[in-house]
Amino acid sequence: MVQAWVKNQELSFKLYKNMQSLYQQKIMDHYHFPRHKGTLSGPGTCQSSRANPSCGDHVTIFIQRDGDRILDARFSGTGCILSLAAADILLDMIIGGSYASLSGLTVEQLREKIGIVIGLTRLRCIQLPLQALHAVANSITG
Repeated sequence: MVQAWVKNQELSFKLYKNMQSLYQQKIMDHYHFPRHKGTLSGPGTCQSSRANPSCGDHVTIFIQRDGDRILDARFSGTGCILSLAAADILLDMIIGGSYASLSGLTVEQLREKIGIVIGLTRLRCIQLPLQALHAVANSITG
């Protein structure tokens, strides 16, 4: 019985490590091949920037909308792999959606979409693009 439990734990650990590896690959893919890097301008476009002075990360989020619908979104900036990949993944989450729903997005939703365990020290990395996105939403609605 103990051997079965140990074997089950070993399988669970291997599965966990494999999933971590897949999600790390996802982060690296979004960092090296971002789908939404760039800028936007023109009618219906708003933007906001946020920076983390303690590490030097800087992200600007651009949103182009038509009424309540998000037509396109882009980001620019410099920073660590996690903050820039999080920006790209975040924009995947919102394009085509409702502008009104932006301020309701949470760091937990983004963390779940990223798919890896993020400790408290790296939580700031994924919060930075989310804070810029919330600032864009508040600049129109607030």
